Amino acid sequence: MRPDKKGEQLYGSETAVVQPKRYLIAFDLDCTVLPKVDEIDERTIKAFRMAREQGHIPVIASARHFNMMRWVYEAMGLDSPVCALNGAHVFHPYDESFAPSECSISPMMTRRIIEAAFEYESHIPMYVEYKNALWYTEGHHGKYYRERMNTSEPATIFDKSSIPDTPASRIIITPPDNEAVRAIEDMVAAAGQDEVIAASWDFMPATEDVSHIRMSLCSAGADKWYAIERIARFYGIPNEDIYAFGDMWNDFMMIENAGHGYALLGSEAAQKSKAKNITRYTCEECGVADIIEREILR
Repeated sequence: MRPDKKGEQLYGSETAVVQPKRYLIAFDLDCTVLPKVDEIDERTIKAFRMAREQGHIPVIASARHFNMMRWVYEAMGLDSPVCALNGAHVFHPYDESFAPSECSISPMMTRRIIEAAFEYESHIPMYVEYKNALWYTEGHHGKYYRERMNTSEPATIFDKSSIPDTPASRIIITPPDNEAVRAIEDMVAAAGQDEVIAASWDFMPATEDVSHIRMSLCSAGADKWYAIERIARFYGIPNEDIYAFGDMWNDFMMIENAGHGYALLGSEAAQKSKAKNITRYTCEECGVADIIEREILR
């Protein structure tokens, strides 16, 4: 046996074609490939486009719903399923052969959470997301969100007197302080019977009079990793051939269980998760593109 061209080995007069390995590349958006809410580096787009052209399967795994990530999907030229809303909504935008799935908070529990948010005087806006539909309160949404709200199916304003009667893939509220966070968490724990997972973190408020605390509530059965496993099975890709990139608590399971899990340099995931690897560079320095170029592209 002697080596010949890349991907082939010669056995006497016969040529055996060795198929190149195909990877599923799961990646978070904000602070993983997006340094700002609506910006992505051309180097990152090029790396993902080249990976797709070489037969790999890039898959967005984000807390956003699809209408807030569509521009990334289109910029990269993707044609794969998406893991939206932290895995609560998994579907293919254009291929019906991939059966969609969703994992949601019940309508009754959704109402109780929103009522509690109003009771504890949470700052506005609030968001209720279900699949690609969005309900929101009036408030300072920021330019990026304002521009994309009307692309939701549907996008509906609500207030204390018109709380939507809907399941929720995810609920986003802005409690005024940590005391309100704990009170809402206690209410969820008492009423939810393990139905809901609540997480809170600091973020940069849109205006000075808005709390710096953001709270996300989603179904306990939802996680990005469960969605990525399912998508990998659809393509016949084993877990050991999954690359996963993330930066926050909602990426931990994904980057810990993937065969090639990477936390972004300098991120919460790099400090607190059990990820096998850390990128050489930060999100702003195109850390994900660097790994794709070095380890995946042929």
